[in-house]
Amino acid sequence: MIAGHKVAAGVTNDGNLQVANEFDDIFAEALLIGKCIARLIDAAVKPLTIIYDHPVGLAPELLAPDGSAGIRITSEPFSRALCERLQRPVVSTSANKSGQPSPASFSDISPEIIDGVDYVVRFKRDQKGGTASNIIKLGEAGRVKVIR
Repeated sequence: MIAGHKVAAGVTNDGNLQVANEFDDIFAEALLIGKCIARLIDAAVKPLTIIYDHPVGLAPELLAPDGSAGIRITSEPFSRALCERLQRPVVSTSANKSGQPSPASFSDISPEIIDGVDYVVRFKRDQKGGTASNIIKLGEAGRVKVIR
């Protein structure tokens, strides 16, 4: 609080400093984005990946070169149970290299990929792959761009 006034500041996507006379101005924008995300998750009929422009609290190694990160929201029982058991999200990679087709089953995954990870779950190895997720990018003020 400065001389009886509430002042809050934040950085916009273009790197400019945003100053608000009231903390509520910035809080209102964050609340708008949170409500937008909640609606998207509730409306999803297949897996959903949300790309956040500038997520907070993630290790730098998890961020794309532009500072963004994709977070997949899953309702798959094993994945949900694993996250709940660990009490945190799980970092994973896709089972293919960028630009190559997604494997339809465990047996289609390249040995190079399998050998290059810390751990491979021994679950559903005979099952064919699931549905690819919808991907959306969430921008400023809740602006949504459909990627896939």
